[in-house]
Amino acid sequence: MGEVGGTSVAPSAGKCAMTTGAGGGTFVDIPAGQAFELAIELQPLRVPFELVSWIASNRHTYSGEDAPRVDSDGDGLLDRGGIPFQFQFLISSGSRFAERLGDILKEDLRKVGIAMEIRKVEWALFTQYLDQRNFDAVVLGWSLGLEQDPYQLWHSSQDARGSNIVGFSLPEADRLIEEGRMEFDRERRAGLYRHLHRIVHHEQPYTFLYTSPNLVALHRRFENVEVYPGGVDPLEWRVSKVYGDL
Repeated sequence: MGEVGGTSVAPSAGKCAMTTGAGGGTFVDIPAGQAFELAIELQPLRVPFELVSWIASNRHTYSGEDAPRVDSDGDGLLDRGGIPFQFQFLISSGSRFAERLGDILKEDLRKVGIAMEIRKVEWALFTQYLDQRNFDAVVLGWSLGLEQDPYQLWHSSQDARGSNIVGFSLPEADRLIEEGRMEFDRERRAGLYRHLHRIVHHEQPYTFLYTSPNLVALHRRFENVEVYPGGVDPLEWRVSKVYGDL
């Protein structure tokens, strides 16, 4: 197996997030989305794309002051203008993880006056609903590289047939994404993406749930190994001169 120089627990490149439908509905306003995230008692991943150290943003939080936490008719549900805060959570019937997560979310949200109905459908129908953007909320996972391009997930041009299934569309976000793709200076590119982080955090198209830890074992022959908020980058590693001369 070779010589192990050390071990470290690093975040994986995979992110688990709950997305809300492109049609708006219950989540049509920003405070509603923020109230939703505040209600979930999982250890959340608040930063949208924590990448390598030179781009990761500071942890974002909500104050909760603007959240629409009013039960005007005394039925136990938050509402605004007589419309109760309730929605349908679409999951694939073959996903035991989604079922367990749905039970946790339903209980957490019920405590603060948000009603969530779990709807199970077969995988083929589930993907059809995703393609049609026909859902209130779903849970999805990403598996991305350390310095991923946010274009596919967040640019408005990708909301029809791309991966921007929530229909996120803001001219300022598009500008930052496009400029980031053309910027070769790392610090300037990081600044553009940090600005994008703040926009996505505020607009709340996703509720970021968690990222799973990975146990990483390192052979002694490797040097220049950094553990970033998004994991490790083997492209930066070097072979020690001691081992290189053998």
